[in-house]
Amino acid sequence: MTPEDRAWVDKMAMEADIDAEIPVAEPPDRNRRLVVDLPEDHFITTYTEWMATVIDGYPEYAIAGGLWLLSAFCNRNVVLKLRQEHIHPNLWIVNLGKSTTARKSTSINKTRKIFEAVAEVTLSNDDYSIEGYLETLAQNHVLNNVRDEVGGLMAKFHKKYNEGIFDLECSIYDCENVSKTLAGGKNKEPKTFVVKNPRVTKLYATTPANYSRYMTMDDFASGYGMRFLYVYPQYKHKRMALALETEEDVHKWADVVMKSKQLFKRFDNYLEVNMIATDEAMAYYDEQCMALEDRADESGNGMIGSVIGRSEIHILKIAMLLEIGKAELSTTIGIDMMKVACDMVTQYFVPCIMDVMDEVDAWDAFSIVQNVVGKLRQLGGTARHSDLLRRTHLTSKEFRDAINTLVESQSIKTISSSNGGNIYTLLNNGDKFRVPNPR
Repeated sequence: MTPEDRAWVDKMAMEADIDAEIPVAEPPDRNRRLVVDLPEDHFITTYTEWMATVIDGYPEYAIAGGLWLLSAFCNRNVVLKLRQEHIHPNLWIVNLGKSTTARKSTSINKTRKIFEAVAEVTLSNDDYSIEGYLETLAQNHVLNNVRDEVGGLMAKFHKKYNEGIFDLECSIYDCENVSKTLAGGKNKEPKTFVVKNPRVTKLYATTPANYSRYMTMDDFASGYGMRFLYVYPQYKHKRMALALETEEDVHKWADVVMKSKQLFKRFDNYLEVNMIATDEAMAYYDEQCMALEDRADESGNGMIGSVIGRSEIHILKIAMLLEIGKAELSTTIGIDMMKVACDMVTQYFVPCIMDVMDEVDAWDAFSIVQNVVGKLRQLGGTARHSDLLRRTHLTSKEFRDAINTLVESQSIKTISSSNGGNIYTLLNNGDKFRVPNPR
């Protein structure tokens, strides 16, 4: 959100006579960085150093790509068995950034090519419906989704034919068995899909505006949005001049592929790898979780509590992957990698998801107002209260709040009719009203 847009939103929030305050995103930390202190021979170190030599994308995207590769290499064979639940290190990641200059698509495509070379598969930009998704998983319970622009898919998830997909995705992320029957069409029998032991990873990218436009706060409240790690760098990064590929570049590529194949083959040969954690590591983890939960309690915000709860699982998943990425395979989470994982989540991933939720919340609020303006235009710029309310499909409170915002911004005026009802008229065809772009 630009300073001008933020000032406009603040003015609306202070001056509008409405029951609920207009959501305003907090200014994000533009200099936030994802910093990891790993050994020189760690897989993620090797991968990020190679990426830095071939593209000028944010290093955060490279770190995310390295984590996703480790997650995908695990197949479904790695597990941390807690008393409460079994944790698999499958990660869902969204890279957010400006179009073109952030190099998020380039970063993802480099990661995609590494996995394709190692696993000898093709990862396409799957554009699936709930039926196609279930059918694919019923046939093969291991699935790695990569998309360099996920905005269109998020938009389709909200279509009626995909109803229920967010709840399904939450179960799939949690590696739960799923049995779902979809109603058949005309003269067609219902279809039942059974998915056993799913193991799905996701690596997505899009712009902040697209993600905020197509995701809603309900999608986060359902738990779907909170299952992702958000990589959202906003600082100014260095540019790299175009150059021809060198022999050294080829050797570095070969080194990354070789190390990737070693990891991939390790887990492809095992039915199950049981990870454990040292007492020291678990004590540190519990200490960090208590601090996070205290912050959530102090906020009094239930959504923050949900974010913290999901983030605690992310810490364990990342700690597992960091151990796996060591030069010498480790199946024991030690205090060193647990500290790195806790820092990554508490210092970077939690603040990033809060920024994303703030922006989605702002889009939700103003899309309601935009809905009222659009329907009023369709009715010729003037409409009775009951007609406009019916057209918008909003609740009475949502509609009332939107009308008050539009009146205060001098986008519409209210005329009392002779029978006691209200008539709303656009001023200058509503040109004074605009929905601020969060970016």
